[in-house]
Amino acid sequence: MAAKVPELDHRAILLFEIAKIQLDSTNDANTGFDTLNGVSKLTRSAPNSVAKAQILFSLVSFYERVNHSLALDELAEAVRVVNQLEEPNLFQSVIYRQITGKGFGYMAGLPLPGSNIEGMFTEMGKKDFEMSLANARAFNDKYFRTITTIAIAKNCIAVKPAAAPKSKK
Repeated sequence: MAAKVPELDHRAILLFEIAKIQLDSTNDANTGFDTLNGVSKLTRSAPNSVAKAQILFSLVSFYERVNHSLALDELAEAVRVVNQLEEPNLFQSVIYRQITGKGFGYMAGLPLPGSNIEGMFTEMGKKDFEMSLANARAFNDKYFRTITTIAIAKNCIAVKPAAAPKSKK
């Protein structure tokens, strides 16, 4: 049924919802992995766009649950796509669609799962600092490079609770 949805971003959102349910079920985790592989193949064949980059970043978050090396591959691909776009808006986490007809108009917003670029780089940096930093440094845009590098560096500045003073006896 998902194959009947013509727009890449809408189809990906639908497949992400299916994959989330499958990954949460211990009996269906392999099917969820296959669903993510299908989304990856579909997305990589699409022309470069902000929607493609956002879907790839969402894939990173999903793949991180099951396979860290595939998550890093998707992250590198997402950075490559972003570098080929002119002034992309990666901070929009909702895809808007307008449906209009004779005498009516309807606006819909569909949230992209896991598309928070800053949070995603923070989480990736916890597990693999060097590769996450390498991908952050690969951004051509200085703003994205700075935001993602700071997100990774947050992991190094963890606030430690103050130790209670020792009493003298």
